[in-house]
Amino acid sequence: MIKESKFFTGGLNADKAYQAFSDTDLVNVFNAVFSSNRDGKAGRLEFIPGTRGIGYAYPGGNGFIIGSAVDIPKRRIYFFRYNSSGSHGIYCLDETGIKKVIENSNVTGGLDFDDDKLINGARVVGDVLYWNQPGTYNGQRKINVEAALKASNPFYTTSVSPYTFPVNKSVITLYRKQPSFAPSVVKVTQSSPVLTNNYVVKEAFQFAIRFTYRDGEESKLSPYSKLAATNRKVDTFNAIDVTLSASEPVDQDVQSVDVLVRYGNSGGFFVVKSWDKRKTADAAEIAAHPTTPLRFRFYNDQVGLAVPESYSTAQFDSIPIQSETLEFLKNRIFLGNNIEGYSSPQVTSLQTTTVAAGAAGGSYTATWWKLDYTRLVLGLPTPDTMYLLQIIGGPQTGWYATATLPNELEPPLPTTIAWSGLVFVAEIYYLVEEWMFANWNAISVESFSPTAVTPVTVTGIPPSSVNDGVLAFKSGATYQGGIVFTDEHGRKCGVVPGAKLSIPDRDYGFQSYIQNLAWSLSSTSMAAEIPDWAYYYYPVITNCLTTRFFMQRKAVSMTYVTKDADGQYLFATSAYAPTNVGIGVDISDLSSIGYGYSYQNGDIIKLYKSDNTPPVSLSVVGLDGRWLICELANMGTLNSGTAYMYEIYTPYVSSLNEFFYEVGDVYRVNNPGTISRSYSTLGGTFRGDVFLVKRGDTGSEYMTEAMANNDKVWTRWFTDAGRPNIIDNIGQRVKKSNISFSNTRIPETGINGLSSFNPLDESNEVPAEAGPIRKIIAASRTVSDGTVMLCLCEADTASIYVGEVQVRDNAGQSLLSTSDGVIGTINVLRGGFGTVNPESVQSWNGNVFWWDLNRGSVVMYGGNGLERISEFGQATTFKKFSDDYRAWITGEFFPRVKYPGKGYVIGHINPNDGSYYITLPKLFWDTKSVVFSDMVLQEL
Repeated sequence: MIKESKFFTGGLNADKAYQAFSDTDLVNVFNAVFSSNRDGKAGRLEFIPGTRGIGYAYPGGNGFIIGSAVDIPKRRIYFFRYNSSGSHGIYCLDETGIKKVIENSNVTGGLDFDDDKLINGARVVGDVLYWNQPGTYNGQRKINVEAALKASNPFYTTSVSPYTFPVNKSVITLYRKQPSFAPSVVKVTQSSPVLTNNYVVKEAFQFAIRFTYRDGEESKLSPYSKLAATNRKVDTFNAIDVTLSASEPVDQDVQSVDVLVRYGNSGGFFVVKSWDKRKTADAAEIAAHPTTPLRFRFYNDQVGLAVPESYSTAQFDSIPIQSETLEFLKNRIFLGNNIEGYSSPQVTSLQTTTVAAGAAGGSYTATWWKLDYTRLVLGLPTPDTMYLLQIIGGPQTGWYATATLPNELEPPLPTTIAWSGLVFVAEIYYLVEEWMFANWNAISVESFSPTAVTPVTVTGIPPSSVNDGVLAFKSGATYQGGIVFTDEHGRKCGVVPGAKLSIPDRDYGFQSYIQNLAWSLSSTSMAAEIPDWAYYYYPVITNCLTTRFFMQRKAVSMTYVTKDADGQYLFATSAYAPTNVGIGVDISDLSSIGYGYSYQNGDIIKLYKSDNTPPVSLSVVGLDGRWLICELANMGTLNSGTAYMYEIYTPYVSSLNEFFYEVGDVYRVNNPGTISRSYSTLGGTFRGDVFLVKRGDTGSEYMTEAMANNDKVWTRWFTDAGRPNIIDNIGQRVKKSNISFSNTRIPETGINGLSSFNPLDESNEVPAEAGPIRKIIAASRTVSDGTVMLCLCEADTASIYVGEVQVRDNAGQSLLSTSDGVIGTINVLRGGFGTVNPESVQSWNGNVFWWDLNRGSVVMYGGNGLERISEFGQATTFKKFSDDYRAWITGEFFPRVKYPGKGYVIGHINPNDGSYYITLPKLFWDTKSVVFSDMVLQEL
């Protein structure tokens, strides 16, 4: 029988003196709740409902939870468990119990959990769990939980295809890895079946590859291929073979592989081929890669699917290197307090030298290179070694193999070898792979890395003449090489430039030319040159820094220019005189090859005399009929007995920061991230950027340089120039007060842009006086309050309207208006409350709760702004805890002891009654939890 009844309307009070207590105040309460319970009964004193133990056999070692996420539609909780023995894991709790999602051993390289780095932001979006572990390289992660649950639990039912364990770390990274290597391109003549039309004759092409992933994300494009140039008159090429590099793995999470093309060196890309795993034949081809590399024959006979130019020009997704906090709101992911970009190395051993051709034959020094590869023997992959020979310099620069199978060649390698015993492989390094596949079904995988072995003398090299259609570097011009490093995903630093290099000018006879530019790196101090985050490096080069338009031709005739009494030009004077007004060059036969010239102020003409004396450069001053008029100079007697070549060009005005272009060559860093990191390849060549074209009649031929090898497109100067890069003097940026946001996810269309971040998609800075951002969290989502994301900094808190701006009318009333921008008005809230404990932050029904160390308070954000709710009877308790906690974390008075929990101030919500629970860690007393409810404050 109840002897006494009491309705509990007061609460725990630690601030008042005992004499000042009212009848409803309580001195102390343990393990009890006196508020509205889950059954809706109010004012009752009840035991705190206990938790129920759920058995699960975790891996050995001590473990504790470092984060969690709620999946409301599926009624699940996903939690992240740190394990002291390294057996970390992600687990799912639902009505049936605990199931493994994925564990450390299921990921190549592991989950990287750290007991000092709690998960700060974890959200479930559809079938995908996103999370962020601050202070961790690539700490923004994602996983398809349905695929992982099926892989971990064979009897789990789902329509989603399971992962195959172990998965590569890139599979569970927010960054969707783009292809790292450029595709190779080879122009071919297809005779069977016969092609009725040839659509590759007058066009130049560059190709790229992209991946589409199982959750709908699209990677950025690969580096661009080398140029597939237009056909010459004598060429019969009618197709182009595009091959995905055998060094490019196609990970299990890739749903489709796309081939894209662009015309020349500019404009957008078009998808012209896709291999999709949902199609049986395509899935088989993808599965056979890289043993049988994916290959597509391009005819230019279809209109491809255009991709936005803004997408194709973005070289990588601008996902921060590290983020402090993550949130999902309005179908976007938001990342706050970010580290972005990389600083460029300060030194490089890169050197660039000219490689001449057209000289006499004889003997040249070459180099033996050892290549380790794998080939198929009776269907089984078998390691093997081959030796290639590289000639740099002279008329026959390129890669060669011996006439016998190279894998039959064994050390000691010959120090002298005859030219007749060699077979040409490729003039550029990356085609070696293609040649290997064509000859031995070789598998060029991760281990494909050439090593220079020993020098060799090649004898009996025949002399060569300058051949029509050969690529060369523009004579009399300047170029500059450099090197760029990227991380495993493709995010890069700026260019580390080498010295500028001048190409010798041609002469009238064109006896020699610069066919290639050889680049080399030193092996002396590689760890100092290669950043510890680098996985790949690219040799890069500027376009011609002297001109971007030129033409060369033999002059029909030349004369000095005079004027008659009426001021009309006369072109009939062979002798030089100071009174002449200029020099006339007859350019009338330009039309015979489809050329034309329009005078442009500032143009220069170079005149090359047939006696091979140095050329003379003069300013062009005008045109008169078939005559080009240039400034006066003493050129001696000008008559039919003296032949001249001319070049007309428009000087290029250089900028302070030139673009350096990739040229399709990509190389791995050996042992990335370690002190023993090194270059996998120490040298290579840049391919020339102009074509050598023969002019004139038989018996009176002469050689010119041309921007294109087909006169019908002569004004188009296309080169191997791929993605542009610049010298970056800013380097890595720490943006503690900024929020970056992704593209949108549109479930109805299958488009998922949550892994795609654009460089300028970020908020304005939260005022610096607010301190670094520690947590971003969704708050109100109502029509009246708008969509608000709360940004908690160390010293202050700001409310951020997402997709809306706050407008005040002339009466001072606040209104909301939709905005085209993603992040609208940022308001720093009154009160000066922030947090250094993001683990304490919780949101419920539009209210947000957290612990503020600096103000020694528990704070609530709601409809009335910020409110210090710990002031109601507990100000003294929290002020004391704040002082002790600050002394503990700084080690001012007491050494900080490492133990599970690490002094975290954990907050969570009881959804039954909306109570906010905060756990104060064990510092000098036992760990305790405090509950804040609608009615009272209780101590657990």
